[in-house]
Amino acid sequence: MDSLGLEIANHSWDHPDLTTLTTSQITAQLANTSTRIQQVTGDRPTLMRPPYGAHNSTTDYLAGQQGLAVILWSLDTLDWKYPDAARIRSVVANGATVGTIILMHDTHSTTVDAVPGIIADLRARGYTLVTVTELLGSPQPGRVYTRR
Repeated sequence: MDSLGLEIANHSWDHPDLTTLTTSQITAQLANTSTRIQQVTGDRPTLMRPPYGAHNSTTDYLAGQQGLAVILWSLDTLDWKYPDAARIRSVVANGATVGTIILMHDTHSTTVDAVPGIIADLRARGYTLVTVTELLGSPQPGRVYTRR
C-alpha cells in the first residue's frame, strides 16, 4: 500500500471499541499499531480511524497525544452489512458530494468488486479522488474530522 502511494492510518491493534478500554489500553492499542506501521513503512501515521467509529473525549485526547488526528466518515456504505457490489456502488453514487469521506472495507470481496465502478462514476461526475490528508490539508492531532 505504501509503495502505491496510498495513505496508511492507524486503526488500532486488534479492533476493539476503544471507548470501553482504560487509558493505558487505548494508548497501547494506538502506540503498538503506529510503531509497527513505522517499522514497515518508515513513516509514523498521523491519522487514525477508531474501530466502529467509537470515540470519545478520552480516545480523541490520547490519539492527539500520539500525534494522530481522528478520522471518521460522512458516508457509510454499510458494505459489511450488505455485501452487494451494485448496492455499494449505488450508495456512493447517490451519497457522495464534494468533501465526502467514504467508509468501505477492502476485506469484503463485494466492496473490492464495486470500487472500479465507483471510481468511474465519481470521475464521470468530475470528482478527483484524494487521500484524507490531501482533502483536509494538515489534519491536527486530537481533532475529529468527518468531511472537508
